[in-house]
Amino acid sequence: MDQLLIGLIKDRPIRVYLVNSSASSKEICALHHTTPVVSDALSRLVSVGAMMSGMLKDKKSSLTLKIMGNGPIEQLLVVATAKGTVRGFVSNPNVSLPLNKKGQLDVGKAVGDLGVLTVIKEMGLVRDFTGDVILMSGEIGDDFCYYFMKSEQTPSSVVVGAIINRDQSVKTSGGMIIQLMPSAEEEDIVYAENVTKKITSISKMLDAEGDVTKLATSIFGSDLDILEVSPIKFQCDCSKERFIRGIATLTRKEIAEMLEEDHGCDIKCEFCNRNYHLTEADLMEALKIRGMKN
Repeated sequence: MDQLLIGLIKDRPIRVYLVNSSASSKEICALHHTTPVVSDALSRLVSVGAMMSGMLKDKKSSLTLKIMGNGPIEQLLVVATAKGTVRGFVSNPNVSLPLNKKGQLDVGKAVGDLGVLTVIKEMGLVRDFTGDVILMSGEIGDDFCYYFMKSEQTPSSVVVGAIINRDQSVKTSGGMIIQLMPSAEEEDIVYAENVTKKITSISKMLDAEGDVTKLATSIFGSDLDILEVSPIKFQCDCSKERFIRGIATLTRKEIAEMLEEDHGCDIKCEFCNRNYHLTEADLMEALKIRGMKN
């Protein structure tokens, strides 16, 4: 079972988020039939989304992470909720590239080093929070380090990674975020930097330890106070009713054309690939939602 661990370093203003997103990433990538390099990239973003979901205070809140790069993947999208659910989408799941100079999957080249990283937080407020930053490397971890500093003014170390099986499925996926609170001093910065230097491969460490609590002990020893360990899972919130409400945002003319020409419509969820058929009655319901007479 995937888990998110949230903790505090004892006597230091440092927050820690550790996640095992292996099962969720495996299911999401299998749904989209991703190649190994795309699976690695999408799994990394799933891990970041899962960890950032732990930063949401209201259980009704959610966040959307979107990366639009100049690499062949084009777009990565992950939606995570404060209830611990994640789902993801990729524009081009079929990217294949040579390994990089280190003999690893070339996520940076697949994503691209020119583009935009966007974070949208829906917190039940009048206006959602939106933060945009330029991509730094396409490696995702580095890009979110820059996002936290630039957009949220929170110095953070973000480490994410995945291990892909020979059958192209996700074996292990996870990550860690270390954040400095406003009261952090130089010695706290040095502590966080030293911890980060010990992480040679977060995915290999997670694969060896098996769960986030063991991994936390391996990295921090007795320095970490564990505040919470909660489940993370893939879950899509699509439904026929949701798509009917989506159709209701179209113009009356557009809905009328669907009724007259096709007597309904077929829609596919981009997150889980489930197909929905909306009948004439469903389209009539969409018109009613718009408050229009037929």
